[in-house]
Amino acid sequence: DHLDAIYRKADDWEAALQILEQRLSALDKIDSSGNLTIRSDLHQQAGEIWEKVYQDAEKAVSHYRKAIELDNTNTLALYSARQLLYAKGDFSNAVKFCEMEALAERDGDRCVALYRELATLLFDQMSNPSRAIAALKRALKLAPNHADIQIELAKMISFVSLTPSSAKDHKW
Repeated sequence: DHLDAIYRKADDWEAALQILEQRLSALDKIDSSGNLTIRSDLHQQAGEIWEKVYQDAEKAVSHYRKAIELDNTNTLALYSARQLLYAKGDFSNAVKFCEMEALAERDGDRCVALYRELATLLFDQMSNPSRAIAALKRALKLAPNHADIQIELAKMISFVSLTPSSAKDHKW
């Protein structure tokens, strides 16, 4: 950690990446099934360097994906991957990571915001109002008196053709 900090302070990103790769390799040799959180954090750090220093979104997303595979509660990796995928127009994967992030998020207000963002992605980018409505219902369950969510939900429901069986699903 100390050597990594020295390289980062000196803006020697190549050496910082090399240290991260060496640490990952050593952890893999020791126990590939253990140290998942540590390995996830190391992949997330490598992703940050690829994203912010080298502006290589593809390599960054690759590391963020590895971080998430190792620890699906790594909200920083989920957020970072989601933002890069969204910017790239890969809404299908952005939706997956947004949903995973909402499930992993411990802060209630942030979780509500993520479900609202998920609903917007599903409705606007994926043309999937049914899943968007489900996301807003999850947000409303967390914040039952939130007027903005109630309005958003009512608007989205108004876009869906109601059948007698689906009408009962939209009572709140």
